[in-house]
Amino acid sequence: MWKWTDDLRSGDHIMDPYDSEIERERAMVEILQWAPRSAKIILLLNEELTGTKGVSTSKEWNDLIEARRDLGPEVMSAPETFASCGKNLGKGMMDIMKDKAMRSSLDGFDSMVMVSDLTWLARRPWAFDSFMGYETALNFTKLPLKATFLCQYDRRSFTEAEMKRACSAHERSLVDRRLVRSQWFIPNPNLNERMFV
Repeated sequence: MWKWTDDLRSGDHIMDPYDSEIERERAMVEILQWAPRSAKIILLLNEELTGTKGVSTSKEWNDLIEARRDLGPEVMSAPETFASCGKNLGKGMMDIMKDKAMRSSLDGFDSMVMVSDLTWLARRPWAFDSFMGYETALNFTKLPLKATFLCQYDRRSFTEAEMKRACSAHERSLVDRRLVRSQWFIPNPNLNERMFV
């Protein structure tokens, strides 16, 4: 059976504009099923998903996380992580990504797969511009290992203008269970349209 991850390339930076929790979770499960065994898994989730009950009530999700337990998936609170960057959210997040990539490389991982749910950002509109700077910079930043990013935006929480701006900061978007190239995204020609090395 064909899945959107069949078209996924290591190093992609993808936007997932979801409309329901089932849709969000399904994309998370599928990218983690796709992730190589040698990849460090990092999940930046909303507060309600990082509590004592785990990140989901789905048996499939919990089974998948348990199967990856030996690789040490790291589950973090997105609002707390982003808030720790202070007012300069873009630079602070870039520093965190570089640190996560360096630590993952030193720990023997050859790649990193990060899933971030960005619903918290809709509750902090003052941080949106700075965060879009970070999203754009991710496309052109050399990290010490290949990093694949799935950035999940709850379409119900953002304005149409915000969604368009977020789309333009990502190389590809998940639309109707297919990966489509952003019409506004301008790749770096020196990287042959591959964003990460």
